[in-house]
Amino acid sequence: MSKHSLSYFFLIWLVTVSATAAAPAEVSGNLMWTHQRSDLGAVKPENTLSGDFLAEGHWKQIGWLVHLEGNNTPDARGPSALGAQAAAGVATDKDGEGRIQLSEAFASFGMLNGQLHIGLIDLAGFADTSDVANDETTQFLNADLVNNSTISFPDHDLGLAWTSARLNILLAKNTGLADNGSDYHRLFSLTNHRTGIFTLAETHWLNESLHIGAWYREGAEDEKDSWGTYLTTDQSLGGLDWNLRLGWADDTAQDAARFASLAAQKSWNRWTLGLGHATTLGSGPLNAPDRHMSEGYLRYRINAHWDISADVQFIRQQTDTWVYGARALWHF
Repeated sequence: MSKHSLSYFFLIWLVTVSATAAAPAEVSGNLMWTHQRSDLGAVKPENTLSGDFLAEGHWKQIGWLVHLEGNNTPDARGPSALGAQAAAGVATDKDGEGRIQLSEAFASFGMLNGQLHIGLIDLAGFADTSDVANDETTQFLNADLVNNSTISFPDHDLGLAWTSARLNILLAKNTGLADNGSDYHRLFSLTNHRTGIFTLAETHWLNESLHIGAWYREGAEDEKDSWGTYLTTDQSLGGLDWNLRLGWADDTAQDAARFASLAAQKSWNRWTLGLGHATTLGSGPLNAPDRHMSEGYLRYRINAHWDISADVQFIRQQTDTWVYGARALWHF
């Protein structure tokens, strides 16, 4: 890591320490182990280890949050390469090796009957959210049942998010941490020739249970600009919680052109059962393949800090494969 990147870390560390000294921080986190294997001989059994640590608090009228993430090195021949483990490979260096990284560090304050969050942020945490299919640690593992694949979110990025009961607006660079070779100096540089903008607006209806949004991402270098629209809704019926996502994107600019997913979960006592299906239609002009996947999981909460679950997935993308997995989660 360059000395410029280290200077950013020291600056964020200084702000965080100052805020913590002013008001005690609330800390939370988790550590997750997953074992997955496939029925295809070419796909190797894989163990993944990932974790999160969050500290948040307030200094006068300003809130702050710092988020560290880490994981081991994902196996290019394992199920995670098929998208079967959304947490795998989130924190890697330029060589694809696992690491511990700073994923978020932002300040929050009230503005115009809403909240403005500014700094290093995870854009996907402020749009297309769901209480049913949004968390790979306790819900579905496959990436297509965590986020809408047609939304071209930059990775952890320098930007801002204004959130309110009826409207969320995001504005950030078009290239996040992973898009910049996991280099913090390039991420924080505003003179990089790849630098453009990503923007998104999302409206909320039906007591915030229905979200409708549109986004635009400026192409980097010789890439085309991309844009799209989406819908997500969470509903409950007879004790069954379910989520529907739909997405449309310009098929001349990216592989994922159309998206639809339906997921449901049912909880009783310490058990939770989740079932979901997602379909991504690939771009015709780019000759991108379609992808279909189905997943089911059964989770058991041992106590306030430990969960275990079994998981099975069927993935169809040029070839068919079954992925079987087990997951153990410690959280605090």
